[in-house]
Amino acid sequence: MIPHSFGSDFGDQINRDAVLVDKNHNEFDVNVERTNGNIYFTKGWGALRDFYDITFGAWITVVFLGLGRFEIKKIKCRVKRKINFPTFVPPPLDSTLIELWCLLLSMVCFLHLFMIWHFVLNPLCLQCHV
Repeated sequence: MIPHSFGSDFGDQINRDAVLVDKNHNEFDVNVERTNGNIYFTKGWGALRDFYDITFGAWITVVFLGLGRFEIKKIKCRVKRKINFPTFVPPPLDSTLIELWCLLLSMVCFLHLFMIWHFVLNPLCLQCHV
């Protein structure tokens, strides 16, 4: 739960979604729900727990940046041990996908160069199309 005093001061600046960002630029999208004047982070909160390997709960310090964004300043587990911020490394792209992107890019470049040659550099073709 977000402290009630924060909700009364800044609650109107938070919509139904928020983004939590740590110092390594890991981002977590969470839903924001309001109940009885309180503000809660709900759906998406579990991804934070899984990413930081929080097993028995933790204290999380966040700073409101505005526009529904919060910076995660520190995370301490229940026994006051600081949790380090890991860096997410996405899995490598499949080589087939890279080859398809290269093929598509080369086709686009070829079409672009052909159009330049056909309509700009070849004046005889311009006379044919007039």
